[in-house]
Amino acid sequence: MSDALEAIPLTGLRAKIGQRMLYSVTHKPHVTLHAELDATALLDWQRRRAPQVLAETGHKLTLTALLVQLVGVALRRYPRINGRVENDRVQLHRMVNVGVAVALDEGLAVPVVRDAERKSLAEIAAELGLRVAEARAGKLKPRDVLDATFTVSNLGPYGVTHFTPIVNPPEIAILGVGCVTPRPRRSGDRWIEVPMLNLDLSFDHAAIDGAQAARFLQVLSLLFRNPESAAGTAAENSEPPNE
Repeated sequence: MSDALEAIPLTGLRAKIGQRMLYSVTHKPHVTLHAELDATALLDWQRRRAPQVLAETGHKLTLTALLVQLVGVALRRYPRINGRVENDRVQLHRMVNVGVAVALDEGLAVPVVRDAERKSLAEIAAELGLRVAEARAGKLKPRDVLDATFTVSNLGPYGVTHFTPIVNPPEIAILGVGCVTPRPRRSGDRWIEVPMLNLDLSFDHAAIDGAQAARFLQVLSLLFRNPESAAGTAAENSEPPNE
């Protein structure tokens, strides 16, 4: 008699995820860059903005929502990593559509925040809250998961520090987000604890090189130090062009 607790068939969504990820790791030369960015200003910005966002939308301002805005602005400022590999060409996009991996009971879904660099924190928080609820209820529409140009996968809430995310084809890159970890840093003549956010950027080395991926992380690091600037950029991007 088998001592197996349960036999879970690799069919349906589970099979599709497996096929897609297997294709990615066998057809794309993966490289992952690991970084730790000072999250002091980012967490302070979240604390200050959270009450207003909750009052405006009824949704919490999560770290993921903050990261979607910052990633969107970073992709606009450094577009070399914002695109897809199609027909043996790297197609860079003007649109910045950030996919967000959402864990389900079996598998995952990746709803897309379109024009992420143009949206306010309140808009992103509300949209993410709605899409996550729809994903877990199985109510996402096909359009909700199409046309991503970059993906964010946050495993920090599960206590994960670092991981190696797999690029979601045909995208060029994916950002894995770990938990915030206190690290000792020297400040003058004393030591202080600094909250560091663990990031893992996997990319298709056929589409971009390591230095290009590293530059994107540098742009993101600058936004971490001054997240208000990302909010200002989003407001500027949302304004219609002058005629």
